[in-house]
Amino acid sequence: MYQYFHIKEKDYKHESLIVKLLLFVFIPVIVIPVIIVSLQHKSVSFLEKEYFEIHTLSYSGIITKKLEEKSTGRTGYIVLNTEWFERKVPFYIYREIEEGDSLVKLPYCDSEWYIKQNGEKIERDLNSFFREKYFSKLCKE
Repeated sequence: MYQYFHIKEKDYKHESLIVKLLLFVFIPVIVIPVIIVSLQHKSVSFLEKEYFEIHTLSYSGIITKKLEEKSTGRTGYIVLNTEWFERKVPFYIYREIEEGDSLVKLPYCDSEWYIKQNGEKIERDLNSFFREKYFSKLCKE
């Protein structure tokens, strides 16, 4: 009976050593990237890059296809006649638009406009998150 208990105790010590070694390896592997990403998202240069990337972007076209099969609960996908890739659209707008409607995003503007065939316009602010973060960071400095 003593031998059985002795074997169990050795197994326990061995398992405890393995767990400690795994923690020493995996905790830094997880924690260090999280710290880097959080610092990057707070840096002014990162916020400036992301803000101006969206701010200077421009596109326009007519919606040629609504991709029903790819649409999920919060987003829908559309294809414009001027682009070969799908564009993600919030579902509250996706339900309102139809094929033949237009989409316009002007350069140096943070909004995009969906113009329906009947002339009705839906405006969507694309850059509110980075704009608020970027300008609040600039005001602090």
